[in-house]
Order: sequence, then C-alpha cells, then structure tokens
Amino acid sequence: MAKSAVLEDPTVDWITQALAALETAALTGKPFDAHTLTLGGLPNPPHPAMWGPLFKEAARAKIIRKVGVHESERPSRSRGLCRVWMGASA
Repeated sequence: MAKSAVLEDPTVDWITQALAALETAALTGKPFDAHTLTLGGLPNPPHPAMWGPLFKEAARAKIIRKVGVHESERPSRSRGLCRVWMGASA
C-alpha cells in the first residue's frame, strides 16, 4: 500500500539524494561545497539548516575532509564564507 502524499517525509528523500550527490562529488577528487551539489542537480534541502549535519556526518564517516573555506557563490549567501570539501581519499 502506497503512502499518502501527506505522510511522505521530504526530509528523508532529500537526505538520501544528498548523500548520493555528496559521495559522487567526493569521488571526483575535486574540491566542492554545498552550492556545487545544487549546481549538479541536488535540490535545496527542506530546511537550510540541514546542510551542516550532512557534511558533519560525511566527515565523521571519513567520506569527505575539509580543505578550506571560500566566499559562497550562492546568490542568497551574499558571499558569506562556506567550507570547501574533498573526498577523504583524494
């Protein structure tokens, strides 16, 4: 039996998509940030505060590692600083 649209949790679906996008970016060996993931097709999260825990858990799992910070290219961030990541094996 399918779930009603009202009962579906968009947060779970976004987390699944985000982890896949993050792992794909990590395998490229190139630096990336959250905006890079959205440019690659990942939709923005249901809540903007979901970015931090996503990257934190991926770093704890040794999927990614911090390599620096830069000014965000995301228009809504007004050039605020954001972390830059790479795959942990890169």
